[in-house]
Amino acid sequence: DGLLELAHSINLKRNQLRQYVRLDYNGLLKLRLISTASDSTSSVRRGEIIECKFSDISGGGCSFVSERQLRPGDIVSLTFALRDNNFAGVAGKILRTSLHDSVSKTLYRHHVQFADLDQRRRDAIVHYVFEKQRQQNQVR
Repeated sequence: DGLLELAHSINLKRNQLRQYVRLDYNGLLKLRLISTASDSTSSVRRGEIIECKFSDISGGGCSFVSERQLRPGDIVSLTFALRDNNFAGVAGKILRTSLHDSVSKTLYRHHVQFADLDQRRRDAIVHYVFEKQRQQNQVR
């Protein structure tokens, strides 16, 4: 009865540091600004509805591209559809904003964390993400 030591030859890395897996997503969403720290410097008026384009989505949040710039800390209400599921009034907090590469006009990419999303709705988003990833992997 001895000790067997095995040296591992693979350098392991953790690439997925998020709680939820993200999926690149090219859908549309509408958002309404609920609150902002500075009404005077915001390019979106409180209560105004604007249309945007998703960049990605996960069970914890999403990112989207817009011609209008929101500020970190802004609270928004999101409305979107994923296949047969409609999501209306999903609260989110803008975590950060960056310039998005575009040839023709200035676009901003916003990163949003879902706030107070009930578990049923979160599960529907997570299920959608995994189903889409499974379909993409089967094609490869």
